[in-house]
Amino acid sequence: MKNTTFYSAGAGSGKTYKITKEISRMIAEGRGEFRADQIILTTYTKDAANKLREDVRSMLYANCLYDAAI
Repeated sequence: MKNTTFYSAGAGSGKTYKITKEISRMIAEGRGEFRADQIILTTYTKDAANKLREDVRSMLYANCLYDAAI
């Protein structure tokens, strides 16, 4: 896989924030052929996955990237 990023860190270290910012930035910049539906994130719980999804969506809305947020 090209363009693979791996984050490994303990609880409370800011992983969710870092990932949210990075994904939002990549979508906003339109890097290459990058699209939101090409992202694979692995979490321990469905709640964590939903939190990431909603945080990214909120950040995209805040930056007026409505189509990407949808």
